[in-house]
Amino acid sequence: MGRNGVGKSSLLKILLGELDQTSGKVKRLDNLDVGYFSQKREALKDNETPWTMIGEGIDYVISNTGDKRHVASYLENFLFSSDEIKRPIHTFSGGEKNRLQLAQFMKHARDIWIFDEPTNDLDLETIGILEEELRNYEGALIIVGHDRSFINNVTDKCWVLHEGQLENFEAGFSQAEMFLEAIHLEEELKKKAPQQAKKSELPKDKMSNKDRNRYQEVQKEIEKLEGIIQALTDEMSNASAMKLSEIQDKVSSNEFKLEKLMEEWASLEEKLS
Repeated sequence: MGRNGVGKSSLLKILLGELDQTSGKVKRLDNLDVGYFSQKREALKDNETPWTMIGEGIDYVISNTGDKRHVASYLENFLFSSDEIKRPIHTFSGGEKNRLQLAQFMKHARDIWIFDEPTNDLDLETIGILEEELRNYEGALIIVGHDRSFINNVTDKCWVLHEGQLENFEAGFSQAEMFLEAIHLEEELKKKAPQQAKKSELPKDKMSNKDRNRYQEVQKEIEKLEGIIQALTDEMSNASAMKLSEIQDKVSSNEFKLEKLMEEWASLEEKLS
Protein backbone atom coordinates (compact mmCIF):
# COMPACT_ATOMS: atom_id res chain seq x y z
CA MET A 1 0.00 0.00 0.00
CA GLY A 2 1.00 3.63 -0.35
CA ARG A 3 -0.05 6.94 -1.78
CA ASN A 4 -0.17 7.67 -5.49
CA GLY A 5 3.26 8.28 -6.94
CA VAL A 6 5.34 6.59 -4.20
CA GLY A 7 6.46 3.81 -6.57
CA LYS A 8 4.07 0.87 -6.09
CA SER A 9 3.63 0.07 -9.79
CA SER A 10 7.33 0.72 -10.44
CA LEU A 11 8.22 -1.83 -7.75
CA LEU A 12 5.99 -4.41 -9.46
CA LYS A 13 7.68 -3.73 -12.82
CA ILE A 14 11.08 -4.25 -11.19
CA LEU A 15 9.91 -7.59 -9.76
CA LEU A 16 8.60 -8.58 -13.21
CA GLY A 17 11.84 -7.57 -14.92
CA GLU A 18 10.15 -4.85 -16.97
CA LEU A 19 12.11 -2.06 -15.25
CA ASP A 20 15.72 -1.97 -14.04
CA GLN A 21 16.29 -1.06 -10.41
CA THR A 22 18.60 1.88 -9.61
CA SER A 23 20.34 -0.06 -6.83
CA GLY A 24 20.24 -3.42 -5.06
CA LYS A 25 19.58 -6.85 -6.55
CA VAL A 26 16.50 -8.81 -7.56
CA LYS A 27 16.69 -12.60 -7.32
CA ARG A 28 14.26 -14.55 -9.50
CA LEU A 29 13.62 -18.28 -9.61
CA ASP A 30 14.14 -19.81 -13.07
CA ASN A 31 10.93 -20.63 -14.96
CA LEU A 32 8.74 -18.89 -12.38
CA ASP A 33 5.18 -18.64 -13.75
CA VAL A 34 3.86 -15.16 -12.89
CA GLY A 35 0.46 -13.77 -13.82
CA TYR A 36 0.16 -9.96 -13.93
CA PHE A 37 -3.29 -8.32 -13.83
CA SER A 38 -2.62 -4.65 -14.56
CA GLN A 39 -4.76 -1.51 -14.61
CA LYS A 40 -4.45 -1.51 -18.41
CA ARG A 41 -6.24 -4.63 -19.55
CA GLU A 42 -6.14 -6.19 -22.98
CA ALA A 43 -9.09 -5.45 -25.26
CA LEU A 44 -11.56 -8.27 -25.78
CA LYS A 45 -12.46 -9.48 -29.27
CA ASP A 46 -16.01 -8.30 -29.91
CA ASN A 47 -17.13 -11.21 -32.10
CA GLU A 48 -15.64 -13.91 -29.88
CA THR A 49 -17.77 -15.67 -27.25
CA PRO A 50 -16.87 -16.45 -23.62
CA TRP A 51 -16.89 -20.14 -24.56
CA THR A 52 -14.30 -19.80 -27.34
CA MET A 53 -12.25 -17.25 -25.41
CA ILE A 54 -11.92 -19.34 -22.24
CA GLY A 55 -12.00 -22.81 -23.83
CA GLU A 56 -9.60 -22.01 -26.68
CA GLY A 57 -11.06 -24.79 -28.79
CA ILE A 58 -11.59 -27.41 -26.08
CA ASP A 59 -14.31 -28.01 -23.49
CA TYR A 60 -12.04 -27.79 -20.46
CA VAL A 61 -9.92 -25.25 -18.68
CA ILE A 62 -6.64 -26.97 -17.80
CA SER A 63 -4.49 -25.45 -15.07
CA ASN A 64 -0.70 -25.64 -14.98
CA THR A 65 -1.08 -28.40 -12.36
CA GLY A 66 -3.10 -30.53 -14.82
CA ASP A 67 -6.48 -30.02 -13.11
CA LYS A 68 -9.48 -29.88 -15.45
CA ARG A 69 -12.62 -27.77 -15.10
CA HIS A 70 -15.41 -27.71 -17.67
CA VAL A 71 -15.65 -24.32 -19.40
CA ALA A 72 -19.35 -23.91 -18.56
CA SER A 73 -18.78 -24.77 -14.90
CA TYR A 74 -15.77 -22.45 -14.72
CA LEU A 75 -17.66 -19.50 -16.25
CA GLU A 76 -20.58 -20.15 -13.91
CA ASN A 77 -18.26 -19.16 -11.03
CA PHE A 78 -18.00 -15.75 -12.70
CA LEU A 79 -21.82 -15.47 -12.93
CA PHE A 80 -22.21 -16.37 -16.63
CA SER A 81 -25.22 -18.52 -17.39
CA SER A 82 -25.25 -21.31 -20.00
CA ASP A 83 -27.15 -19.00 -22.38
CA GLU A 84 -24.63 -16.18 -22.04
CA ILE A 85 -21.42 -18.11 -22.65
CA LYS A 86 -22.09 -18.44 -26.38
CA ARG A 87 -23.17 -14.83 -26.95
CA PRO A 88 -20.79 -12.45 -28.80
CA ILE A 89 -18.73 -10.41 -26.36
CA HIS A 90 -19.86 -7.10 -27.90
CA THR A 91 -23.36 -7.73 -26.46
CA PHE A 92 -22.07 -7.69 -22.88
CA SER A 93 -22.07 -4.73 -20.48
CA GLY A 94 -18.91 -3.14 -19.11
CA GLY A 95 -19.28 -5.01 -15.82
CA GLU A 96 -19.74 -8.34 -17.62
CA LYS A 97 -16.64 -7.69 -19.72
CA ASN A 98 -14.66 -7.01 -16.54
CA ARG A 99 -15.79 -10.36 -15.15
CA LEU A 100 -14.79 -12.05 -18.39
CA GLN A 101 -11.31 -10.47 -18.31
CA LEU A 102 -10.98 -11.69 -14.74
CA ALA A 103 -12.04 -15.21 -15.75
CA GLN A 104 -9.51 -15.18 -18.59
CA PHE A 105 -6.69 -14.07 -16.29
CA MET A 106 -7.44 -16.57 -13.52
CA LYS A 107 -8.18 -19.67 -15.58
CA HIS A 108 -4.65 -21.02 -15.09
CA ALA A 109 -3.06 -21.36 -11.66
CA ARG A 110 0.26 -19.49 -11.42
CA ASP A 111 3.22 -19.62 -9.07
CA ILE A 112 2.55 -15.96 -8.27
CA TRP A 113 -0.42 -13.77 -9.11
CA ILE A 114 0.21 -10.02 -9.15
CA PHE A 115 -2.69 -7.56 -9.14
CA ASP A 116 -2.16 -3.82 -9.71
CA GLU A 117 -5.22 -1.89 -8.45
CA PRO A 118 -7.60 -4.77 -9.36
CA THR A 119 -10.75 -3.21 -7.84
CA ASN A 120 -10.47 0.21 -9.55
CA ASP A 121 -13.24 -0.31 -12.11
CA LEU A 122 -14.91 -3.47 -10.82
CA ASP A 123 -18.45 -3.47 -9.47
CA LEU A 124 -19.18 -4.91 -6.01
CA GLU A 125 -20.41 -8.20 -7.47
CA THR A 126 -17.18 -8.75 -9.42
CA ILE A 127 -15.04 -7.72 -6.44
CA GLY A 128 -16.87 -10.36 -4.40
CA ILE A 129 -16.04 -13.01 -7.01
CA LEU A 130 -12.39 -11.96 -7.05
CA GLU A 131 -12.20 -12.10 -3.25
CA GLU A 132 -13.63 -15.61 -3.21
CA GLU A 133 -11.23 -16.85 -5.91
CA LEU A 134 -8.21 -15.36 -4.13
CA ARG A 135 -9.20 -16.76 -0.74
CA ASN A 136 -9.27 -20.23 -2.29
CA TYR A 137 -5.96 -19.72 -4.10
CA GLU A 138 -3.04 -21.50 -2.41
CA GLY A 139 -0.13 -19.84 -4.21
CA ALA A 140 1.70 -16.57 -3.63
CA LEU A 141 -0.16 -13.33 -4.21
CA ILE A 142 0.93 -9.68 -4.43
CA ILE A 143 -1.65 -6.90 -4.55
CA VAL A 144 -1.23 -3.17 -4.96
CA GLY A 145 -4.35 -1.34 -3.91
CA HIS A 146 -6.21 1.29 -1.91
CA ASP A 147 -9.31 -0.81 -1.13
CA ARG A 148 -8.65 -1.55 2.54
CA SER A 149 -11.52 -4.01 2.93
CA PHE A 150 -10.42 -6.03 -0.09
CA ILE A 151 -6.78 -6.12 1.01
CA ASN A 152 -7.76 -7.15 4.54
CA ASN A 153 -9.94 -9.98 3.19
CA VAL A 154 -7.41 -11.62 0.86
CA THR A 155 -3.91 -10.98 2.25
CA ASP A 156 -1.99 -11.98 5.39
CA LYS A 157 0.96 -9.54 5.25
CA CYS A 158 1.15 -5.87 4.39
CA TRP A 159 3.92 -3.65 3.02
CA VAL A 160 3.51 0.12 3.20
CA LEU A 161 5.62 2.41 1.02
CA HIS A 162 6.18 5.57 3.07
CA GLU A 163 8.82 8.30 2.70
CA GLY A 164 11.06 6.14 0.53
CA GLN A 165 10.96 3.14 2.90
CA LEU A 166 9.15 -0.20 2.76
CA GLU A 167 7.46 -0.81 6.12
CA ASN A 168 6.74 -4.51 6.67
CA PHE A 169 3.76 -5.62 8.80
CA GLU A 170 3.85 -9.38 9.40
CA ALA A 171 0.48 -9.30 11.21
CA GLY A 172 -1.22 -8.04 8.05
CA PHE A 173 -3.43 -5.08 7.30
CA SER A 174 -4.89 -4.87 10.83
CA GLN A 175 -1.40 -3.98 12.06
CA ALA A 176 -0.63 -1.66 9.14
CA GLU A 177 -3.96 0.15 9.53
CA MET A 178 -2.94 1.66 12.89
CA PHE A 179 0.33 2.87 11.33
CA LEU A 180 -1.57 4.45 8.40
CA GLU A 181 -4.10 6.13 10.69
CA ALA A 182 -1.34 7.54 12.90
CA ILE A 183 0.34 9.05 9.83
CA HIS A 184 -2.98 10.51 8.67
CA LEU A 185 -3.78 12.05 12.07
CA GLU A 186 -0.33 13.56 12.36
CA GLU A 187 -0.62 15.15 8.91
CA GLU A 188 -4.07 16.54 9.68
CA LEU A 189 -2.79 18.13 12.89
CA LYS A 190 0.08 19.72 11.01
CA LYS A 191 -2.35 21.20 8.49
CA LYS A 192 -4.32 22.79 11.32
CA ALA A 193 -1.24 24.38 12.85
CA PRO A 194 -0.77 27.83 11.29
CA GLN A 195 2.71 28.80 10.22
CA GLN A 196 2.73 31.50 12.91
CA ALA A 197 3.09 28.76 15.54
CA LYS A 198 6.70 28.36 14.45
CA LYS A 199 7.61 32.04 14.69
CA SER A 200 9.76 33.17 17.60
CA GLU A 201 8.80 36.85 17.56
CA LEU A 202 5.50 37.82 19.17
CA PRO A 203 3.36 40.92 18.63
CA LYS A 204 3.28 43.03 21.77
CA ASP A 205 -0.16 44.62 21.69
CA LYS A 206 -3.49 43.38 23.13
CA MET A 207 -1.79 40.62 25.12
CA SER A 208 -0.87 40.57 28.79
CA ASN A 209 2.55 39.46 29.97
CA LYS A 210 0.97 36.32 31.41
CA ASP A 211 -0.68 35.47 28.07
CA ARG A 212 2.53 36.24 26.20
CA ASN A 213 4.52 33.87 28.40
CA ARG A 214 1.90 31.16 28.01
CA TYR A 215 1.85 31.72 24.25
CA GLN A 216 5.56 30.98 24.08
CA GLU A 217 5.20 27.92 26.32
CA VAL A 218 2.38 26.50 24.19
CA GLN A 219 4.48 26.77 21.02
CA LYS A 220 7.31 24.83 22.67
CA GLU A 221 4.91 22.18 23.99
CA ILE A 222 3.36 21.77 20.53
CA GLU A 223 6.76 21.21 18.94
CA LYS A 224 7.72 18.73 21.65
CA LEU A 225 4.50 16.71 21.28
CA GLU A 226 4.86 16.63 17.49
CA GLY A 227 8.31 15.12 17.97
CA ILE A 228 7.00 12.51 20.41
CA ILE A 229 4.16 11.52 18.04
CA GLN A 230 6.57 11.20 15.11
CA ALA A 231 8.91 8.99 17.16
CA LEU A 232 6.01 6.75 18.23
CA THR A 233 4.76 6.52 14.65
CA ASP A 234 8.20 5.43 13.46
CA GLU A 235 8.34 2.82 16.24
CA MET A 236 5.10 1.21 15.01
CA SER A 237 6.65 -0.33 11.91
CA ASN A 238 8.93 -2.64 13.95
CA ALA A 239 6.60 -3.32 16.87
CA SER A 240 5.03 -6.67 17.71
CA ALA A 241 1.24 -6.95 17.69
CA MET A 242 1.16 -6.82 21.52
CA LYS A 243 3.49 -3.79 21.69
CA LEU A 244 1.65 -2.06 18.84
CA SER A 245 -1.52 -1.65 20.87
CA GLU A 246 0.43 0.00 23.67
CA ILE A 247 2.13 2.39 21.24
CA GLN A 248 -1.19 3.24 19.60
CA ASP A 249 -2.63 4.18 23.01
CA LYS A 250 0.33 6.50 23.59
CA VAL A 251 -0.13 8.07 20.15
CA SER A 252 -3.84 8.66 20.78
CA SER A 253 -3.13 10.18 24.21
CA ASN A 254 -0.50 12.56 22.84
CA GLU A 255 -2.65 13.51 19.86
CA PHE A 256 -5.47 14.42 22.26
CA LYS A 257 -3.08 16.63 24.23
CA LEU A 258 -1.85 18.19 20.99
CA GLU A 259 -5.38 19.07 19.89
CA LYS A 260 -6.03 20.78 23.25
CA LEU A 261 -2.81 22.76 22.94
CA MET A 262 -3.74 23.79 19.40
CA GLU A 263 -7.09 25.07 20.67
CA GLU A 264 -5.34 27.04 23.44
CA TRP A 265 -2.85 28.40 20.92
CA ALA A 266 -5.67 29.55 18.62
CA SER A 267 -7.38 31.32 21.55
CA LEU A 268 -4.19 33.19 22.45
CA GLU A 269 -3.56 34.01 18.81
CA GLU A 270 -6.88 35.84 18.63
CA LYS A 271 -5.59 38.31 21.23
CA LEU A 272 -2.88 39.34 18.81
CA SER A 273 -5.28 40.48 16.13
